[in-house]
Amino acid sequence: MLFNNQTIIKFILLKGKTGGGGQVKIKVHISVSILLITMPIIIYISGCSKADENVPRIREAVINYMSDPAFINSDFTRQLTSTEAELQMYNVDEKMLYFSIPKKDFDSSTTIRRLCNNLSVVEFGKEENGRIYLGKYSLLGSDKFFFRFSKDDFKIDTAKIIRIEFGNYYYTVSMNELADFSFNKSIYGGKLDLLPGEIIKAANHGAMVAKKDEPSLMRLVSQITGGETINEKIAQMLLNFVSGSLKYNDKEAIGKYEILKRPNEVLMTGKSDCSGLVILYASLLEQAGIDYQLLYYTGHISVGVEGDFPKTNKLNFELNGKTFFIAETTAKDFVIGESLLSEEIDLRDIKYTQKPGVNSELIKYK
Repeated sequence: MLFNNQTIIKFILLKGKTGGGGQVKIKVHISVSILLITMPIIIYISGCSKADENVPRIREAVINYMSDPAFINSDFTRQLTSTEAELQMYNVDEKMLYFSIPKKDFDSSTTIRRLCNNLSVVEFGKEENGRIYLGKYSLLGSDKFFFRFSKDDFKIDTAKIIRIEFGNYYYTVSMNELADFSFNKSIYGGKLDLLPGEIIKAANHGAMVAKKDEPSLMRLVSQITGGETINEKIAQMLLNFVSGSLKYNDKEAIGKYEILKRPNEVLMTGKSDCSGLVILYASLLEQAGIDYQLLYYTGHISVGVEGDFPKTNKLNFELNGKTFFIAETTAKDFVIGESLLSEEIDLRDIKYTQKPGVNSELIKYK
């Protein structure tokens, strides 16, 4: 069952592939006060109100991510709970979580204890004619258990670490770090739609870029760069990781939604289009302290990295007394300052530049 945990904003496309630049929508994983659309009901997610903010805050963030598989790794719930249970529905009106699990993976002595703090509140569905009925819902299949319990009884191990492998590297994010991303503490934030009043509008990719000193990204940058101290080499190492370790997601590129992911979400899913790859690369550059600009084209976005690179491919420009070089995140093995692209990028096609920050704006390139 697919859950859509999203906010939707209409805009005239500047970035994204829709064939004609028509109206599209922005889709972003949001944690608080939004619509959670599932079948057959529409429900709302509300923020926690308990005095002890840490555990309820983490629980809220975790449940929100579990409710939207498009923004997490496929084994997120397994890593989190050490079970094969799958969240089928989060009904906020009832404050209930509905889980299913294959019978072959259910251990009567351990499974529920790993999921729920209070075993007495767990209610199992009843099987009838190949369906399992629980409250006003049903689930197809006689090879599963279908059960529910209160959201507040969902067991959270605050010491859990989510780990995603990338060949020689791995990304780890703690529960607190995950909650900080979910509630936008770790990213710059801001309005998702920019350039109000103009014919061409743009999704604010800079809003999703992580602030400097975000711990999970700092650990990843340290792995990738080792003890390297030269900025140009560090920028290239980080670009090699983004363009080589993550997959390009065609569905995000051509879909009816402009999907914006936070950098942790790009890493957890392991794929994105140019939007997500740029957001991740910019976030890694932030951790390394390397200056950069987001470059908005019609139908594309890339990054300009400040430094002293070769000028072989002539994809460099001056801005505010600094020289920036195109770093193309969607082209594997792209070498800054040297590589040419099959689809030639003309610097004159850059529409806007942006340095992410608090309330950062787009600047007309020309």
